Amino acid sequence: MIGLLVFLASCIPSPTELAQSNVFALKAHRFMEANSNRENTAGI
Repeated sequence: MIGLLVFLASCIPSPTELAQSNVFALKAHRFMEANSNRENTAGI
């Protein structure tokens, strides 16, 4: 039971972790867009 609570608590991200993951997601999204744009122009 205590292990489950610890697991749930560790699953709840802290504000700093949320900010970091948002920045990472934004960078990954832009990277993916750049890659898809490159593929599209190369395919023309």
